[in-house]
Amino acid sequence: MDIYKVDGSFEDIDADDDQEDFLLNPPPQVLWAASGNKYFCSILKSNMPFTLFQERRFFDDNAGNEQPIIAAGARLGVVNLPANGSSSFEFSAYTGPKIVDNLSAFVPNGEKVMHLAWGPLNYLARFLLWALTLLHGLCGSYGWSIVILTLIVRSVFYPITAKGNESMKKMQKVQPLFKELREKYKDNPQLLNQKMSELYRKEGVNPFAGCFPILLQIPIFFALYAMLDNAIDLRHVSFLWCKNLAAADTVLQIPLFIDFPMIGKYLPLNPLVLAMTALMVIQQRMTPMSMDPAQKKMMAFMPVIMLVFLYDLPSGLTLYWTVSNLFSIIQLWLQKRRSQPTAAAAGAK
Repeated sequence: MDIYKVDGSFEDIDADDDQEDFLLNPPPQVLWAASGNKYFCSILKSNMPFTLFQERRFFDDNAGNEQPIIAAGARLGVVNLPANGSSSFEFSAYTGPKIVDNLSAFVPNGEKVMHLAWGPLNYLARFLLWALTLLHGLCGSYGWSIVILTLIVRSVFYPITAKGNESMKKMQKVQPLFKELREKYKDNPQLLNQKMSELYRKEGVNPFAGCFPILLQIPIFFALYAMLDNAIDLRHVSFLWCKNLAAADTVLQIPLFIDFPMIGKYLPLNPLVLAMTALMVIQQRMTPMSMDPAQKKMMAFMPVIMLVFLYDLPSGLTLYWTVSNLFSIIQLWLQKRRSQPTAAAAGAK
């Protein structure tokens, strides 16, 4: 539940909070109150501030879990009317999808009802949603808008990612030298650190340069993930074989003849997540890695693990991830192609 108080402050109340946290005591004076779910909401406003009314009830769903239902409204105090007197209270309500323009037009700061991400990432997610909507207005397809938005984001990070890939490649080349130093000075950790620092400077290697591009892109990735997962604009929108960009791109159900836990008797065939996993494997093999054999084996299983946990990912998210992996593969191929003449020239010298 969301409330906008008369002092201009906004408060978000979770339906799963404890009773003491859920019920505000004393009830505040608000300009509007709202309740909703992932895609839809109801907002109540009045021509004057009103006292908040809250109610919560629980019911058991088909899976045996207890689910809350909340209500937000106005509590009117005692109204004293003289003989033949009258008093009127005007209320307006919005019930519909969480579309930013509609919410902002109905109440001030109505866009706050859009809970795309947590904390500062929410502002970034809203900006990305604005960009997605803008691209949709230009090309007329949310599917192609996701593709274009992914290419724009990856192009912005191209120089940083390229430097990170080059740094990891240098780290991979000097790994044998590091191994020799570890063997030679294994009984003298202080001298080992000194020699490794000297080798870093000599070879022009920054051990953190390979991680920096990844760390820089994490907020963008989470914001994109949250935006694509919560945007009602993608609900029931088709693209290529995907019937709904807000759900998995299942093209058929494969009978299993056995009722497996968490799967059932049918295995959905989702082509996009399979393509995403295949591209992830190719990208992993092309990416230079300075790891020991045990770490490399662990990383080799990552695509399989992600395939299992992300198999039912909404196709809008899978489309973003697939295009991003394809972009990374092309970038690695271009960098490798450019580095070949340089390596040949260095060998000739």
